[in-house]
Amino acid sequence: MNVLKPVFLGSIAAAFCIITSCKTIETEELKKTIAVNGDDLIQTTAITSSGYVRIFKGIEYASGSDDQPRLQRAFALKIDLKNPAIKMLSTPSNGATIGETNLQTTPSFLDTQNLKAAVNTNFFTASGTTADNRGVLISNGTIVSNAESGTFSTQLNFTTSMVASLVSSAMNPIGIHNAVGGAEIILQNGVNVGTNPDIQPRTVIGLSQDNRYLIMVVIDGRQPGWSEGVNHEEAAKWLTHFGAYNGAIFDGGGSSTLVRDNGSGSASILNRPSDGTPRAVSANLGVYSLPLYKHVIGDYNNNLSVEKVVYRNSNNTFYVSPSSSVILGRNGDIPVVADFDNDGSTNRAVWRPSVGNWYVMNAANTAYSTIEWGVNGDIPVPADYNGDGTAERAVFRPSNATWYLKNGVNGVNSSLQLGQSGDIPIPGDYDGDDHADKAVYRPSNGNWYVILSITNTLNTVQWGQSGDIPVPGDYDGNGIVDRAVYRPSTGQFIIRNQPTVTIGQTDDIPSPGDYDGDGKTECAVWRPSNATWIIEGQSNSVYGIVSDIPLSLPSAIRMFFF
Repeated sequence: MNVLKPVFLGSIAAAFCIITSCKTIETEELKKTIAVNGDDLIQTTAITSSGYVRIFKGIEYASGSDDQPRLQRAFALKIDLKNPAIKMLSTPSNGATIGETNLQTTPSFLDTQNLKAAVNTNFFTASGTTADNRGVLISNGTIVSNAESGTFSTQLNFTTSMVASLVSSAMNPIGIHNAVGGAEIILQNGVNVGTNPDIQPRTVIGLSQDNRYLIMVVIDGRQPGWSEGVNHEEAAKWLTHFGAYNGAIFDGGGSSTLVRDNGSGSASILNRPSDGTPRAVSANLGVYSLPLYKHVIGDYNNNLSVEKVVYRNSNNTFYVSPSSSVILGRNGDIPVVADFDNDGSTNRAVWRPSVGNWYVMNAANTAYSTIEWGVNGDIPVPADYNGDGTAERAVFRPSNATWYLKNGVNGVNSSLQLGQSGDIPIPGDYDGDDHADKAVYRPSNGNWYVILSITNTLNTVQWGQSGDIPVPGDYDGNGIVDRAVYRPSTGQFIIRNQPTVTIGQTDDIPSPGDYDGDGKTECAVWRPSNATWIIEGQSNSVYGIVSDIPLSLPSAIRMFFF
């Protein structure tokens, strides 16, 4: 907002959820607790609000409305600063002698910098097409605007390692990579300290109590019938609702704009700017990220759905529905399909136990790479353990119950002991942080032992009984792998905290996957007696021949059958 108009507006708080993607809308009743870690939506008054929806790695979106004491609509992004895909960027200097930065709309900033999300920041004084910023502005380690005392002393600072802090200081911060400046602090240690009664559109930013989550919020205003705006106290309530513990005003008025990448490299505006179109501003805060990585096997065409796929040992050929075939491997090889090159498509690949070699076909299916990792007797368990969208080559060694990852977390080889002889390795994202967690299923007692990467702690859940086959998958589409088993004796998929689905018979091979691209794993089986695919919600179809191996299950579980 242009500081020549003495209205102190906006504050940025993070929460991310696309209106068209939101699930159940709920009205939250009066609560006296507040969010302390950014995980929940909590409010001190009744608010109609959507839940968070993940849209990129480490980025979630949410929205809400309230009609008391006037109509209000709020839009929020929640940024997980510990997610390795997340990086920040503030508007850079224009290098000119007059004006520190060029005026630029928030959508244009996102587009030109190839960001995934952005919001306006810093009050400013404009002069033609350039502006001088009020308060600190640091872009990639370069000081663009100096810190100042008084109203505009608030600083939101980020180090290169993504440690964030919200402080009030008249001094330029040291060791900071990106920073933006704001005005009044309105939420302090969970206490609402907002006092300015002026009702306007607002841009507010906050941090969760542990500073892990950045909360960016825009509340629309000046639009009767849509949203009339908020004062500082009400803006602080929205920050609290979306998960902030500390927060401040960063701008407002016609400048308030919150945007995301629309999935095709262009900006999508999440709120309704009061001018009708986004205003050119002096500074923006942007977020780099990556598309969500689907922790499922079988999307060979990058169409966000699983294809019917079989591997034929007799001729070492991958067959992908409806008509693709690629030769790779030789007798004794184990198919180990996964996205090894982060292009969104599953690569055809095999692991050769006799020599421990991984043979991975390129995206064009014209050549393969060879890497040695593992020894005879290992079980291959490829997955994206470090959250970069690329599956790491990894093995589980039953002889010592040890996991061996090649170039795993932080790009170095690593090993970890988890499990015992007889356990089945079942890696998956069980905590929703976009990292595959190391996990084993123990057939003797039906226990799932998972090391949650988000906390690095062991989680034990009993789900299943002797004779069950573990079939983990995201059956409810919430981005978290569910514990589930297939019971051959009854042909049932028994999914924790969800309804049981009966779809198969004794000799069927469970083959769950997201076959319709709706983000949910469908229960499915492949019938060896007639090569028939029986998929929940779809008509039965034949693909393959009786001796084929269906590839919807991870290799460790397929070893039950082949």
